[in-house]
Amino acid sequence: MNLWVKRTGQLLLAALFLMACEDESSLLGFKNPISPFDVKFIEIPITGSLFLMDSIRTSNFAGELNRILVGEHDDSRFGNIKAIGFSHVLPTSTVKVDASAQIDSVVLHMRLDYYLYGAPGVSEQFFNIHELTEQLYLDSVSNYFSNRSIAFDPVSLGSATKSISKTYFSEQFQKANNTKDTTIIKVVLNNNFGSKLLARAIAGDTTYTKLAEFTKYIKGLAIVPTANDKIVGLDLNNTLTTGSRLSKLVVHYHTIEQDSLDLTFILSGAQFTKLEVNRSGSDLNTLSDFYQEVHPINDLLYTQNGTGVITKLDFTNFIEFSETNPYMIINAAELVIQDLEGDSGYDPPLNFNLAVLKEDNRFRKLRTTIKNVWNPALRDSVPAVVTDPRDIAELNKYKGTVTNTPDGFFSVVSDQNTVFTLQKTSGNSFSGFLTLLTQQLYELDKSNDEPFRYFGLYPVNPQNGKSLNRMIFNKDKLKLRVYYSIPTIIE
Repeated sequence: MNLWVKRTGQLLLAALFLMACEDESSLLGFKNPISPFDVKFIEIPITGSLFLMDSIRTSNFAGELNRILVGEHDDSRFGNIKAIGFSHVLPTSTVKVDASAQIDSVVLHMRLDYYLYGAPGVSEQFFNIHELTEQLYLDSVSNYFSNRSIAFDPVSLGSATKSISKTYFSEQFQKANNTKDTTIIKVVLNNNFGSKLLARAIAGDTTYTKLAEFTKYIKGLAIVPTANDKIVGLDLNNTLTTGSRLSKLVVHYHTIEQDSLDLTFILSGAQFTKLEVNRSGSDLNTLSDFYQEVHPINDLLYTQNGTGVITKLDFTNFIEFSETNPYMIINAAELVIQDLEGDSGYDPPLNFNLAVLKEDNRFRKLRTTIKNVWNPALRDSVPAVVTDPRDIAELNKYKGTVTNTPDGFFSVVSDQNTVFTLQKTSGNSFSGFLTLLTQQLYELDKSNDEPFRYFGLYPVNPQNGKSLNRMIFNKDKLKLRVYYSIPTIIE
């Protein structure tokens, strides 16, 4: 039976039960002393633990938040985090430049998007720009991860200092994009780098007009922090203001016949953030091996965007409870996290998906292979991505209560038939309803079909890989509230 139809039937039964409560008179006018259902409530503790993901995609991708993180911050709870940004530098024109062109200066402009993680107050932040010596690839634009290293020249092309106020950044970050102030870091770069750019424009051949050829000569830039106490977000793709070109690289030059000419390049193509984390001396100093489950001795649970710190949820307590109630109807099930630790100055994620975990703490994903599949229109076999039928069968078994997301994870579906979201509520707590899933877990266990037991809190807002929001809470504050009915047995 379709689970939604089953759920509707359960609601009808509940409604009939409520109506019966309003009028309990029998045909003879006497109240029925026995209710047909016994409505109950239980708060089930969910066991929590931690593990570390090996990598998170940080590359910018069309249709999502575009941000590069740069800076450094020493967080006593999560460790020292250093963010280095990488980006292509690409031409905006294919017009050939006069052969007499001579460099005057070259200036990099980087707009800040007001995202900030780090120390309070106002402090100077230092940025060094380096030329890449290893090529970035456009066809890997969606596949650069937080642990990826790209080689760059250790000699800086230029440096800049910017005074940054956490209070001001927080105020601006809350505004709509088109109402934010414009704050730009300007860095004067070495003229030798400007001459290399100008040389490609003077040549005017495919090394300038075709990006795949151009990036062999001009591989890109690394933006490296030095002795900073904050990590900030850069809007290198100019997504805050549509049509703007505030982040850019400008080569100022002259020719024999003209002065004060400009050649503009954009920061685009392949871009990503590398995150270097040192957890020694922090609360998480034992969290070092990827996917190795850890139970902190301080009874606290931790989660952080970007660095791969994931809270694991074990639903075994719920499964064991359901086995003691073989005729249970779940009216509502709410997952809650209460009383986040009030760590002044650090923002928690706003919401999470609940992703299914395998026994080894890897995220459960659709397995795919490329096979030759017959195409009737072409009357030939052509390569196609084929999903493992076992995974499709497993999703079907959950009757719409688990789906695969664009990230490829098996994720829980909410009671509104959308991807389940555990959201920050009023106060310092999180909440989300997963009634349909818990009923299906119960049904599968009752039929001796082992249900999913393990789930990971996967931060989705702000986007994982583009932020460093984090939260801490006591393990005893993680609970599943279940409202259920069981039929009254008349002897």
